[in-house]
Amino acid sequence: MTIGDSIRIHRLTLKMTQAELSQKTGIKQPTISAIEKGVNKPSIDTVILLSDAMNCTVSDLIGQTARTVDPDPMTARLLSAFRQLNTAGRQFLIQQAETVLAQPAFRQENTIQSAI
Repeated sequence: MTIGDSIRIHRLTLKMTQAELSQKTGIKQPTISAIEKGVNKPSIDTVILLSDAMNCTVSDLIGQTARTVDPDPMTARLLSAFRQLNTAGRQFLIQQAETVLAQPAFRQENTIQSAI
């Protein structure tokens, strides 16, 4: 399966037209059509825009699976919730996490706050 096939399948699964995807991403509809047909290969920036618009991962679109599995169920839950958020929701969640992290009582030992 090509990346164009994967993009088309994800878009159709969401019952989204190329025009709607174009509106959500700012990518022109003929460009989306060309990508789906395999005429054009998308840049990584384009793939990121498309994955954000369709609430999936870049790996979902390029056909790769995660190389490692996080054994921590809380991390998996947080990542799953994060992937379902739009850009504004993701930014808000990151701000909230940074607020919580600023409080020493919630940080793990030996972590540096400035790492965020």
